[in-house]
Amino acid sequence: MKKILVWLSGWVDSAVSAYLLKKQWYDVTAWFMINYLAPEWEYCPTRDDIEEAKKVAKYLDIPFFTFDYREDYAEKVLGYMYEWYKKWITPNPDIMCNSEVKFKVFLDEALAHWFDWIAMWHYARITTSKYSKYSPHHNTLPMGEGIDQLTVATSLPLGETEWGLEFGETEWGQELRGTEGELFHLLKWVDANKDQSYFLAWLNQFQLSKALFPIWEYEKSQVRQIAQEAWLPNANRKDSQWICFVWKVDLTTFLEKKIDPKPGKILDTSWKVLWEHKWVFYYTIGQRKWLDLWGQKEPVFIVKKDIEKNEIIVGTTSDLELYDDKLFVKEFHFLCPLPLKHGIKDNFSLFQRERPEGSTLGVYPQGEGLSAKCKIRYRQADQDCTIYKENDIYRVEFKDKQRAIASGQICAVYIWDELVMSGVIN
Repeated sequence: MKKILVWLSGWVDSAVSAYLLKKQWYDVTAWFMINYLAPEWEYCPTRDDIEEAKKVAKYLDIPFFTFDYREDYAEKVLGYMYEWYKKWITPNPDIMCNSEVKFKVFLDEALAHWFDWIAMWHYARITTSKYSKYSPHHNTLPMGEGIDQLTVATSLPLGETEWGLEFGETEWGQELRGTEGELFHLLKWVDANKDQSYFLAWLNQFQLSKALFPIWEYEKSQVRQIAQEAWLPNANRKDSQWICFVWKVDLTTFLEKKIDPKPGKILDTSWKVLWEHKWVFYYTIGQRKWLDLWGQKEPVFIVKKDIEKNEIIVGTTSDLELYDDKLFVKEFHFLCPLPLKHGIKDNFSLFQRERPEGSTLGVYPQGEGLSAKCKIRYRQADQDCTIYKENDIYRVEFKDKQRAIASGQICAVYIWDELVMSGVIN
């Protein structure tokens, strides 16, 4: 019997994930990850979550453990946040938490304790494909594991790659979950309004091969219905409104713990002084919160930052400085590199899944840009774009101008519904 360690967060999605896995007769153990705990005299939602998770584990009759990752989280996520803010770059702690803590630190610990997989309640799908020189093949992994059937044809014969890796191995020297010639693809969730594939943009093949998303085929309303029909203790608990590190803490107050305030001017686009800010590092392009500007005829947003002068320039949604039709990425991370033909990093010679009839995504003359969809923030609608490689940098050009492109955020690139690569906005 396969052993699965499921992340039981205290919320309904994780409870349903554990319930579905146990229903399929897996050997399920629950874990709760402690990233942050407020002092005893302060209210801390983490303590509430632990109690809810315990209730679910007891109801499902599965072992329950807590893992204290406060030191790892402080080093890998909070440290990264502080350093990037000091460099005037807006970080994305949710993506860092997933790639460096949940799917790395915890995954390593799970494997060390002889678990076969970890199960997460992220709203995304993992699919698998096999290589074939002559014809596509279907995989036969069991359903309900966050695994769907996918067909891929590539130009590489079995047992061969142009990346110097044997099938079933990765550059990390660890064995993948699947069989020889099997690859793992990250796809959007079936419920577009809740899709979280963007937050998983830095995962690699090994991490995908060891992860299960049990609620992959259900919409949010169905997940809630399953919880109610199964009489799960938290079936009617309202969804969490914070992600990863965001507790009931004012972000400015949080940053002041490590970055001393340095007041500066807030100006409008005609260079009129409107107010003072605490420090330019605290703010990002497009931000409206914490400006403390009252009496404005229209809502104002940050359209530009002058780091040398420690000044913020604000404008309305109609200000052109808030919009741009391109961004730059120094390096892309490829989630599934093996089925990409040799040379993709230079000319995007991409050979992906069988193209839906009439689709132009991924289609281009040799040497020209890659036609794709991308997101520059969570829950953003897909944006048409073309990606070009110029010397040592990538240029992403949008069909429509984009609002508030911020350095440090992640540009996630999709071919149809698959997240194929991601990079930090320069």
